[in-house]
Amino acid sequence: MKLNLSLLGFLLAGCGQPPPGDFNVVLISIDSLRQDRLGIYGHRPAYAPDFPVSPRIDQLAMEGVVFDNAWSTSSWTLPSHAALMTGLSDLGHGVEIDDFRIDPAHPVLARAFQEAGYSTGGFFSGPYLDPKYGFSRGFETYESGMMGPNELASHLKDWSVRQVAAGKEKPGESILRQIRDRVSHWDITSPRINRMATDFLDEHAGERFFLFLHYFDVHYDHLPGKADPTLQKAFDPDYQGFFPAENWYFNPAVRNPESPHERRISARDLGHIQAMYDAEIHWVDRHVGQILDRISSLGLENETIVIVLADHGDEFFEHGGIGHRSTLHEELLAIPLVVKVPGMAGAGNRAQGNARIYDLAPTLLDLAGLPSLASAEGV
Repeated sequence: MKLNLSLLGFLLAGCGQPPPGDFNVVLISIDSLRQDRLGIYGHRPAYAPDFPVSPRIDQLAMEGVVFDNAWSTSSWTLPSHAALMTGLSDLGHGVEIDDFRIDPAHPVLARAFQEAGYSTGGFFSGPYLDPKYGFSRGFETYESGMMGPNELASHLKDWSVRQVAAGKEKPGESILRQIRDRVSHWDITSPRINRMATDFLDEHAGERFFLFLHYFDVHYDHLPGKADPTLQKAFDPDYQGFFPAENWYFNPAVRNPESPHERRISARDLGHIQAMYDAEIHWVDRHVGQILDRISSLGLENETIVIVLADHGDEFFEHGGIGHRSTLHEELLAIPLVVKVPGMAGAGNRAQGNARIYDLAPTLLDLAGLPSLASAEGV
């Protein structure tokens, strides 16, 4: 069945769903996940077509609704998550550059649930979800899954030693500061997010709760071998090259730093990097599955709404560049969106109407039987 309705209209009227009920809500955001790299959108790995990229998200989709035309507001994390949490477009919330934060005057999703008596927990793993940007408001617990300061210091020390051992000059403080800002690209955070998330679920299983999870491991650098040594071979078993995925965005062997649209990486090496991107998606999908399993084991499956989406995608030279935050093409703005509501009739359907990332906050409040955000532009 394909219907061209609004997000809530599809989920309720289109599926014959009874009036909104009193549900828990688990909102899962996967950073940098392109829509067209999930199995539910037709993707198969180029070098391992029989190896499923996203089996757990695909299964969730069979129990819910897949939105084929879901869109972010931006091609980078900060404004798109501000839109997600406020129900406002980027023009509406105004968080469009690094130094801006969500205006405290804007109502936010977590606070709405908190004021309704829900326990609220948020666990994030990327620097732009930091509380300084206003994302912690309304969360009783809001914690980072990124490496702590001691681990970071050890990582930087080891990196500096390797540089010297390779015959390079010992990095100065300015270089270490730049590398410190990039450590999130190398970190493996999904296990930490899941440890905190399962603790939250166990503690609040007898209450109504709103849980927000942000997974960052799909984001470059694409280093699945650091997470699971078997993944690199699984997704590109015949690769004979040695192209390093570390420092992907800044590596001059990928593109000319003086002319970023001048590609230097070979087609096969680029294919390998995309295979490693698939492997990281599989890694995060595995952790999403663990959360779904814990919800089920706690007996909460029939009273918990689950949403999986991305904040934006990533480019692999489709329009001359890599990464994100540089253009507004479809590979960056089209996002996956899967919504499962307990008791939904017609599960496994696909919705064709446009769904915007800032439609999620008012929709989730409606589904939970709560008033929408007063200032929301989303529907």
